[in-house]
Amino acid sequence: MFKCSNRKRVEKIDLAGLLHDIGKFGVRDEVLMKP
Repeated sequence: MFKCSNRKRVEKIDLAGLLHDIGKFGVRDEVLMKP
């Protein structure tokens, strides 16, 4: 974890990570694991 005094920024980064993961649903494993 990193230290950040800006709580809103941390919340936005957290949400961006979740949305990034959601965007992977429905994509074949072969595509996700492609080098």
